[in-house]
Amino acid sequence: RAVGLDPRTPLTSAEGLQPPGEPWPDFVTRFDAAYIAEMSAFLAAARGERESPCTVQDALAALYIAEAADLSRRADRPVRLLEVTK
Repeated sequence: RAVGLDPRTPLTSAEGLQPPGEPWPDFVTRFDAAYIAEMSAFLAAARGERESPCTVQDALAALYIAEAADLSRRADRPVRLLEVTK
């Protein structure tokens, strides 16, 4: 699976097949609705109108993934999440 994978995804298969739909013109257009929904949820949470859809555990998981990715880049090797969560 891939984020935003649909008939308009601008991919060409290894067999040279093109997607059936007109490709998205750019990244912003493709994910515009998602950005609007994300900003609306953030502002509603900031105004106290709703709980944040993101938990502390979500934030910590994102931090661990970012730390592992950075270590992987610096060390030029795969890094398991366990290496950064010890």
